Amino acid sequence: MSIFKETADENLIQGRHILDSEVPAEGSLLRNPLDESIEFPKVTYLKDISSDETFKKIVVIPVRLFKLFLKSIPAYKANEKIEGIDDVVRVDYQDKTYKVQAYSRRNSKLPIKNKTKVIVIDETMPAIVVNYITHELSKIIADDKNGVIKTMVIGTSNDVSKGLHWKSGASKNFKDGEFVSTYLANFLTYRSLSKIEFLVVASEGPLLLPKVSTDEISEMCDILTTSFKLDDDKSRQWKDETLKMWDIMGGELVRSLYI
Repeated sequence: MSIFKETADENLIQGRHILDSEVPAEGSLLRNPLDESIEFPKVTYLKDISSDETFKKIVVIPVRLFKLFLKSIPAYKANEKIEGIDDVVRVDYQDKTYKVQAYSRRNSKLPIKNKTKVIVIDETMPAIVVNYITHELSKIIADDKNGVIKTMVIGTSNDVSKGLHWKSGASKNFKDGEFVSTYLANFLTYRSLSKIEFLVVASEGPLLLPKVSTDEISEMCDILTTSFKLDDDKSRQWKDETLKMWDIMGGELVRSLYI
Protein backbone atom coordinates (compact mmCIF):
# COMPACT_ATOMS: atom_id res chain seq x y z
CA MET A 1 0.00 0.00 0.00
CA SER A 2 1.38 3.38 -0.98
CA ILE A 3 1.62 5.91 1.83
CA PHE A 4 1.43 8.79 -0.66
CA LYS A 5 -1.93 9.63 -2.21
CA GLU A 6 -1.78 9.60 -5.98
CA THR A 7 -4.41 12.33 -6.21
CA ALA A 8 -5.68 14.92 -3.78
CA ASP A 9 -9.14 14.33 -2.29
CA GLU A 10 -11.36 16.96 -3.84
CA ASN A 11 -13.07 17.66 -0.52
CA LEU A 12 -9.83 18.77 1.13
CA ILE A 13 -7.99 22.03 0.69
CA GLN A 14 -4.49 20.58 0.78
CA GLY A 15 -1.55 19.48 -1.30
CA ARG A 16 -1.13 16.06 -2.86
CA HIS A 17 1.69 15.22 -0.48
CA ILE A 18 -0.49 15.17 2.67
CA LEU A 19 -0.41 11.65 4.10
CA ASP A 20 -3.62 9.67 4.62
CA SER A 21 -5.78 12.69 5.52
CA GLU A 22 -9.25 12.11 6.87
CA VAL A 23 -11.99 12.79 4.31
CA PRO A 24 -15.02 14.72 5.67
CA ALA A 25 -18.45 13.20 5.49
CA GLU A 26 -20.26 13.72 2.22
CA GLY A 27 -21.95 17.09 2.08
CA SER A 28 -19.81 18.67 4.80
CA LEU A 29 -18.13 22.03 4.29
CA LEU A 30 -14.67 22.27 2.85
CA ARG A 31 -12.07 22.45 5.59
CA ASN A 32 -8.47 23.53 5.83
CA PRO A 33 -6.40 21.32 8.20
CA LEU A 34 -4.27 24.34 9.12
CA ASP A 35 -7.33 26.05 10.63
CA GLU A 36 -7.54 23.39 13.31
CA SER A 37 -6.15 24.04 16.76
CA ILE A 38 -2.44 23.21 16.76
CA GLU A 39 -0.18 23.40 19.80
CA PHE A 40 3.15 25.08 19.23
CA PRO A 41 6.12 25.15 21.60
CA LYS A 42 6.32 28.11 23.98
CA VAL A 43 9.61 29.65 25.05
CA THR A 44 9.29 30.14 28.81
CA TYR A 45 12.84 31.24 29.64
CA LEU A 46 15.70 32.89 27.77
CA LYS A 47 18.89 33.72 29.65
CA ASP A 48 20.11 37.32 29.49
CA ILE A 49 23.86 37.11 28.84
CA SER A 50 24.36 40.78 27.97
CA SER A 51 26.30 41.41 31.19
CA ASP A 52 27.82 37.92 31.54
CA GLU A 53 31.46 37.89 30.50
CA THR A 54 31.61 34.08 30.58
CA PHE A 55 29.61 33.83 27.33
CA LYS A 56 32.13 35.55 25.04
CA LYS A 57 32.88 32.26 23.26
CA ILE A 58 30.54 29.31 22.81
CA VAL A 59 30.95 25.68 21.76
CA VAL A 60 27.69 23.93 20.81
CA ILE A 61 27.73 20.12 20.95
CA PRO A 62 25.19 17.28 20.68
CA VAL A 63 24.38 15.40 23.88
CA ARG A 64 26.02 12.28 22.43
CA LEU A 65 29.41 13.94 22.78
CA PHE A 66 28.74 15.00 26.36
CA LYS A 67 31.18 12.62 28.04
CA LEU A 68 34.02 13.68 25.75
CA PHE A 69 33.63 17.38 26.51
CA LEU A 70 32.15 17.55 30.00
CA LYS A 71 32.40 15.95 33.40
CA SER A 72 29.64 13.48 34.19
CA ILE A 73 26.85 14.44 36.55
CA PRO A 74 25.74 11.97 39.24
CA ALA A 75 22.14 10.92 38.61
CA TYR A 76 21.04 12.00 42.09
CA LYS A 77 22.00 15.58 41.19
CA ALA A 78 19.94 15.63 37.99
CA ASN A 79 17.37 18.03 39.46
CA GLU A 80 19.74 20.12 41.57
CA LYS A 81 21.20 23.51 40.83
CA ILE A 82 24.87 22.90 40.11
CA GLU A 83 27.43 25.69 40.14
CA GLY A 84 28.67 26.50 36.65
CA ILE A 85 25.64 24.99 34.87
CA ASP A 86 23.02 27.46 33.64
CA ASP A 87 19.74 27.07 31.78
CA VAL A 88 19.96 29.07 28.56
CA VAL A 89 16.63 28.26 26.92
CA ARG A 90 13.53 26.51 28.27
CA VAL A 91 10.63 25.47 26.06
CA ASP A 92 7.25 24.00 27.04
CA TYR A 93 5.62 21.64 24.57
CA GLN A 94 2.83 19.11 25.04
CA ASP A 95 2.93 19.31 28.85
CA LYS A 96 6.68 18.77 29.00
CA THR A 97 9.57 21.17 29.58
CA TYR A 98 12.72 20.96 27.47
CA LYS A 99 15.87 22.89 28.23
CA VAL A 100 19.33 23.61 26.92
CA GLN A 101 22.13 24.27 29.40
CA ALA A 102 25.54 25.94 29.30
CA TYR A 103 28.57 24.52 31.13
CA SER A 104 31.47 26.50 32.51
CA ARG A 105 35.16 25.70 32.71
CA ARG A 106 34.75 24.00 36.10
CA ASN A 107 32.46 21.38 34.53
CA SER A 108 34.41 20.94 31.32
CA LYS A 109 37.01 18.36 30.28
CA LEU A 110 37.75 20.47 27.22
CA PRO A 111 40.34 22.98 28.53
CA ILE A 112 38.29 26.08 27.76
CA LYS A 113 38.99 29.43 29.34
CA ASN A 114 36.83 31.36 31.81
CA LYS A 115 35.02 33.32 29.10
CA THR A 116 33.91 30.24 27.17
CA LYS A 117 30.80 28.07 27.60
CA VAL A 118 29.84 24.65 26.25
CA ILE A 119 26.16 24.40 25.28
CA VAL A 120 24.58 20.95 24.90
CA ILE A 121 21.62 20.19 22.61
CA ASP A 122 19.73 16.91 22.85
CA GLU A 123 18.83 15.97 19.28
CA THR A 124 16.29 13.41 20.50
CA MET A 125 13.93 16.22 21.52
CA PRO A 126 10.96 16.73 19.18
CA ALA A 127 12.16 18.35 15.95
CA ILE A 128 9.89 21.35 16.41
CA VAL A 129 11.38 21.95 19.87
CA VAL A 130 14.92 21.75 18.48
CA ASN A 131 13.88 24.30 15.85
CA TYR A 132 12.62 26.73 18.49
CA ILE A 133 15.69 26.27 20.67
CA THR A 134 18.21 26.80 17.87
CA HIS A 135 16.32 29.87 16.72
CA GLU A 136 16.53 31.39 20.21
CA LEU A 137 20.22 30.48 20.49
CA SER A 138 20.90 32.08 17.13
CA LYS A 139 19.31 35.32 18.33
CA ILE A 140 21.50 35.26 21.46
CA ILE A 141 24.62 34.74 19.36
CA ALA A 142 23.71 37.37 16.77
CA ASP A 143 22.70 40.12 19.22
CA ASP A 144 25.59 42.60 19.36
CA LYS A 145 24.76 43.67 22.91
CA ASN A 146 25.60 40.16 24.13
CA GLY A 147 29.16 40.46 22.87
CA VAL A 148 29.58 36.85 21.67
CA ILE A 149 32.78 36.98 19.62
CA LYS A 150 33.11 33.34 18.58
CA THR A 151 30.89 30.28 18.27
CA MET A 152 31.56 26.79 16.98
CA VAL A 153 28.64 24.49 16.25
CA ILE A 154 29.61 20.80 16.24
CA GLY A 155 27.46 17.96 14.98
CA THR A 156 27.63 14.55 13.33
CA SER A 157 26.40 13.40 9.94
CA ASN A 158 26.46 10.06 8.19
CA ASP A 159 25.75 11.86 4.92
CA VAL A 160 29.25 13.32 4.46
CA SER A 161 32.27 11.33 3.31
CA LYS A 162 34.69 13.05 5.69
CA GLY A 163 34.73 15.68 8.43
CA LEU A 164 34.04 19.27 7.38
CA HIS A 165 35.06 22.55 9.00
CA TRP A 166 34.31 26.04 7.73
CA LYS A 167 33.46 29.56 8.88
CA SER A 168 30.18 31.34 8.21
CA GLY A 169 30.32 33.41 5.07
CA ALA A 170 32.82 31.06 3.50
CA SER A 171 31.65 29.01 0.56
CA LYS A 172 31.20 25.38 1.52
CA ASN A 173 30.37 23.07 -1.33
CA PHE A 174 29.08 19.68 -0.34
CA LYS A 175 29.69 16.81 -2.69
CA ASP A 176 26.74 15.34 -4.54
CA GLY A 177 24.47 13.58 -2.07
CA GLU A 178 26.10 15.14 1.01
CA PHE A 179 24.06 17.11 3.52
CA VAL A 180 23.58 17.80 7.22
CA SER A 181 20.41 17.70 9.31
CA THR A 182 19.09 18.36 12.83
CA TYR A 183 20.27 21.51 14.61
CA LEU A 184 23.31 21.89 12.35
CA ALA A 185 21.01 22.51 9.42
CA ASN A 186 19.00 24.98 11.51
CA PHE A 187 22.04 27.09 12.32
CA LEU A 188 23.14 27.03 8.68
CA THR A 189 19.88 28.69 7.62
CA TYR A 190 20.39 31.71 9.89
CA ARG A 191 22.19 34.01 7.48
CA SER A 192 22.47 36.81 10.08
CA LEU A 193 25.01 34.84 12.11
CA SER A 194 28.63 35.91 11.88
CA LYS A 195 31.76 34.86 13.70
CA ILE A 196 30.46 31.31 13.76
CA GLU A 197 32.20 28.13 12.67
CA PHE A 198 30.73 24.75 11.74
CA LEU A 199 32.37 21.41 12.42
CA VAL A 200 30.71 18.32 10.95
CA VAL A 201 32.07 15.02 12.24
CA ALA A 202 31.52 12.20 9.74
CA SER A 203 29.70 9.20 11.20
CA GLU A 204 28.19 5.91 10.12
CA GLY A 205 24.88 4.28 10.90
CA PRO A 206 21.50 5.75 11.84
CA LEU A 207 21.19 9.22 13.37
CA LEU A 208 20.16 7.92 16.81
CA LEU A 209 23.01 5.41 17.00
CA PRO A 210 25.91 6.60 14.84
CA LYS A 211 29.52 5.53 15.07
CA VAL A 212 32.50 7.81 14.55
CA SER A 213 36.05 6.78 13.71
CA THR A 214 38.99 7.57 15.97
CA ASP A 215 40.54 9.62 13.16
CA GLU A 216 37.47 11.88 13.03
CA ILE A 217 37.54 12.41 16.81
CA SER A 218 41.27 13.16 16.67
CA GLU A 219 40.72 15.76 13.95
CA MET A 220 37.87 17.33 15.94
CA CYS A 221 40.19 17.74 18.94
CA ASP A 222 42.89 19.36 16.80
CA ILE A 223 40.45 21.81 15.18
CA LEU A 224 39.08 22.90 18.56
CA THR A 225 42.57 23.40 19.97
CA THR A 226 43.63 25.58 17.04
CA SER A 227 40.40 27.52 16.62
CA PHE A 228 40.00 28.43 20.30
CA LYS A 229 43.77 28.76 20.91
CA LEU A 230 43.65 26.34 23.81
CA ASP A 231 46.63 25.51 26.00
CA ASP A 232 48.78 23.00 24.10
CA ASP A 233 49.66 20.76 27.05
CA LYS A 234 46.13 20.66 28.46
CA SER A 235 44.67 20.10 25.00
CA ARG A 236 47.07 17.25 24.31
CA GLN A 237 46.06 15.61 27.59
CA TRP A 238 42.36 16.09 26.80
CA LYS A 239 42.83 14.60 23.34
CA ASP A 240 44.64 11.55 24.71
CA GLU A 241 41.92 10.94 27.31
CA THR A 242 39.21 11.48 24.70
CA LEU A 243 40.70 8.94 22.30
CA LYS A 244 41.09 6.38 25.11
CA MET A 245 37.46 6.81 26.12
CA TRP A 246 36.38 6.61 22.50
CA ASP A 247 38.26 3.34 22.10
CA ILE A 248 36.59 1.93 25.22
CA MET A 249 33.18 3.02 23.95
CA GLY A 250 33.83 1.34 20.61
CA GLY A 251 33.16 4.52 18.67
CA GLU A 252 29.55 4.79 19.79
CA LEU A 253 28.20 8.17 20.73
CA VAL A 254 27.00 8.79 24.27
CA ARG A 255 23.26 8.99 24.86
CA SER A 256 23.07 10.15 28.48
CA LEU A 257 24.17 13.14 30.55
CA TYR A 258 24.04 11.32 33.88
CA ILE A 259 25.82 8.35 35.44
